[in-house]
Amino acid sequence: MPMFVRLAEGYQLDQQLIDEISPRHVPDDIIAVPGIPHTRTGKKLEVPLKRLFRGEDAESVLDPAGVDDPGLVGWYSQFASRRRAHLDGIHE
Repeated sequence: MPMFVRLAEGYQLDQQLIDEISPRHVPDDIIAVPGIPHTRTGKKLEVPLKRLFRGEDAESVLDPAGVDDPGLVGWYSQFASRRRAHLDGIHE
């Protein structure tokens, strides 16, 4: 599973930042994202995002109306589809 990071204004995901993050968390990949989706009460949507990355359909995983930024659901869904297609191509 990748680690998603929302970068503060003026920062970019470069090797130096990756090196600062990686020793503690050891993710498969570190990916800069436009935002981290939360429920309306502020809880991160970790489990629904994991399900998207396993190939489940966004509509069956969560209700966009219950997300603080519904546009992020589409972004993660598209990203997960592209990532699965890429990984499937590598494993063929």
